[in-house]
Amino acid sequence: MAFIRYLGACMVLASTGLPYAQAHAATPAEQRIITRNAQPRPVPPLATAQVQGDDLHAKAQPVDLSALGLQAAVKVADNQPCPANSLLLGKDENPTAGQTCRVATLEVNAPEHPVFIQTLGSLMAEDSGGLMDLHLSLYQLAPNGQKNALPQVVVSGYTGGAHCCQAAAIVEAAPQGQWRVLSLPAQNGGGEPIVQDITRDGTRQLVYTDERFDYAFASHAGSAMPVVLYQYQDGQLQNVTAQPRFAAYLRNQLAQDSAQWRKTGVTEVNGYLAAYVATSANIGELNAGWRYMMARYDTHSDFAETWCALDKAAWPQTRDGASCPKQFVKTVPFPQTLAQSLVQWGYMTPQQSAALGYDMDKIKQNQQQVIATTTKAWRAAH
Repeated sequence: MAFIRYLGACMVLASTGLPYAQAHAATPAEQRIITRNAQPRPVPPLATAQVQGDDLHAKAQPVDLSALGLQAAVKVADNQPCPANSLLLGKDENPTAGQTCRVATLEVNAPEHPVFIQTLGSLMAEDSGGLMDLHLSLYQLAPNGQKNALPQVVVSGYTGGAHCCQAAAIVEAAPQGQWRVLSLPAQNGGGEPIVQDITRDGTRQLVYTDERFDYAFASHAGSAMPVVLYQYQDGQLQNVTAQPRFAAYLRNQLAQDSAQWRKTGVTEVNGYLAAYVATSANIGELNAGWRYMMARYDTHSDFAETWCALDKAAWPQTRDGASCPKQFVKTVPFPQTLAQSLVQWGYMTPQQSAALGYDMDKIKQNQQQVIATTTKAWRAAH
């Protein structure tokens, strides 16, 4: 599961003037990394079934699964009131009064627990929205030491659209007859959550990508999302990506993806480099990743952030409302935008950012001083 998912055509790097493939010559060290590191072991479900696929003309099928003393079923009913709130779609359905839907409902039975019943959401049909590619699976997400524990129920569906979304949730029979329900992070595209044993030690990781990088530094097609590894325990997801035991896996991803991008080229290198630096930070090699980025980033990206050096209260009014005069629009350098985002998203600390030359507090203070000075001069002239 590579962290790069979108490829473009070859480009010339603005910062070096070299063709992309030439600026990223393959290294023997990367090939040794790819060859040496063991591949993760896929973790198959104990049982799985599809309720509805992508054929909207086909009839959705109720399913019933069982494993290790737990039973889970998805029931389907037509011509039901459309749900206003559901496990997978939340409050996004917003049904019209009197509208009816094909509705999927999850029912789970476990020893010494009351029956768990909850609506999953409406299902897509020829004339209605909702979920498609709806799956029910039973997983043993606990490590080897808990093999006899009740499995977890994983439900997932695709909400449709060009860029969105896998909606998924875990339902678990907790102690004292309670139920735990956890919504999983939304992911671009469909399919079921990916469960792997990354280090082949009997543990279970849910493999995701960080969707915050989408559109942040490049278009959707040019955005690259770094891998995020979660472990599930007691109704909670723990982000374990930066743990040292996963460094070899992430380093392997960097080597594979860099080789792939050298082969195919990119149209928006900043989208790739942002994910590269983030993954470098997760394996404890932030400085090396930052140097790699600084030598290659595009200084003329269409996705550069801007700020206005004139106080908003002084902006002149136009027919379309107040706007910053063009002469006061300042472009934020990509490294500064990246540093700010990586601090905000937890990939590095403010102190690490400052050590790289981007002290966000000082940058903000400098901007405020510039705004105060230019605004004073503007008011004096107008």
